[in-house]
Amino acid sequence: MTEILFELSLNIDTKEFSRWFQEKSSNGFVKITSDEYADCKYKEKGILFVFRDSTYKKKIKVVASHHAFDDDGNADAYRFIHRLDKKIRKYFDDEYSLDDFVLSAVSFVLETDLGSDEKVHSYIGVLKRIGKVKKYRLVTRTDSFSKNCFCLLGKSNGIVFRAFAPGDVVKGEFAGTLRTEIRLSNCSAVRKVAECNTSMEQIQEIISEADVIFKKIYCSIVPSGDFYKKRRVVDIINREIEDVRLRRKMVKFVILVAEKKSLLLAQKAMNTRSMGKIMRAFEKIEVSPITIGKREKEQYFKNVLTN
Repeated sequence: MTEILFELSLNIDTKEFSRWFQEKSSNGFVKITSDEYADCKYKEKGILFVFRDSTYKKKIKVVASHHAFDDDGNADAYRFIHRLDKKIRKYFDDEYSLDDFVLSAVSFVLETDLGSDEKVHSYIGVLKRIGKVKKYRLVTRTDSFSKNCFCLLGKSNGIVFRAFAPGDVVKGEFAGTLRTEIRLSNCSAVRKVAECNTSMEQIQEIISEADVIFKKIYCSIVPSGDFYKKRRVVDIINREIEDVRLRRKMVKFVILVAEKKSLLLAQKAMNTRSMGKIMRAFEKIEVSPITIGKREKEQYFKNVLTN
């Protein structure tokens, strides 16, 4: 089950912002960006109150974790909404409630134990072989973190995709863990998955459909199926696919993906109208056209959606 982080926002005038900022700063704010300050008083309860002191727009944000915020692990949407609303009312002395906030972003987080950091880094290396993806641009950085991170930013859909090793960020923790995050970074992206009138209704729908939403977006980026070395993939295709023409096209596609280092460029190079049929055939035999590099020690990786 994926963890869900809800980010709710409230735009207020400077006078009101200053009043709450001064009152709550006694809790001991933590500066998280150049103009954002987090009240971590309730962090262990799974909720953060963030004050954005921007010159142009004053904003208060509430960041709540569906799993961590619910003490006993109960995933019931109604109970979560009730408790979140109660916390917001208490924090703001009943001047604001959940209804006053807009659901401005949602993050879905899936953590998978791969056994060792070496395997996590190898898995991310396989994902990087996806290369360019339609409707996304590849985010590249020059720091050491980028070496073990695969990140895509939606060109216009407001979606951010990241797969990385959290153990590289927090040393001594999350050993052997792969973290996959899908973030709906704005209100428009949120509305596309939850076409509701209120934040409460959106939260309820997202909690009930979280795994479906995550899988749909994930599979639009990472092809279904497990990962193998190229020779092994060709062997499976030859064994499982009876249609000779389809079999040849699938093998050709696997070779092109490896050569082009891009799923999208390989699809374009195929220059065929049957690309959808080819991708469905890979899904049916549960094999990904993205292969493990020949220099990698690992011979096989299970897709994290079926791990």
